[in-house]
Amino acid sequence: MKTIGIISGGVYHVPMLLKSLLKLDNYKLICINSIPAFKFEEQLRENVRFIWVPKYTQLITKFLGFEFSRKWKTHDSIIFNKIAARKSLDFNIVYGCQGHSLEAGKLARQSGRVYVLDRACPHIKEQEYLYELECQYLEIPYYPLPQDFWDLCLEEYEQAHYIVVPSSYTWNSFIKHGIG
Repeated sequence: MKTIGIISGGVYHVPMLLKSLLKLDNYKLICINSIPAFKFEEQLRENVRFIWVPKYTQLITKFLGFEFSRKWKTHDSIIFNKIAARKSLDFNIVYGCQGHSLEAGKLARQSGRVYVLDRACPHIKEQEYLYELECQYLEIPYYPLPQDFWDLCLEEYEQAHYIVVPSSYTWNSFIKHGIG
């Protein structure tokens, strides 16, 4: 039986993904997530092994109400990424969400396993451009992504065997930026 490891730093569309993957025969699912298993519905808890890797910014925001800057949240994702990679060594397929799976993806690639990157939004350059435009339009401060997170996202694109996108708009943003 092969193992698909889903790596995600939040809930996002993970429940829908897990339900779809449960339909596959001969695959065991393991989900490394920053959200504890009890937050997922019973069907998923019964059929998927969850490994909880907390993100400190999420915990502090949840319990103390303190909101972190974009810089702190992205650095937290980088830490999550490194911890998740250590727990992904037995996966035949690493299915990682953007910003949370580069290290696991690199390990998979080095050992001949498959790395699938899930990118639910446009190419990071396109997304950041739209974010900057929205900030200008709303006349609010624009805080760019930290350079190390920007680099991480671009390297995920290079390392991935496959990039899964949800729409032709997202697909076209990758084509526009030279991936496809």
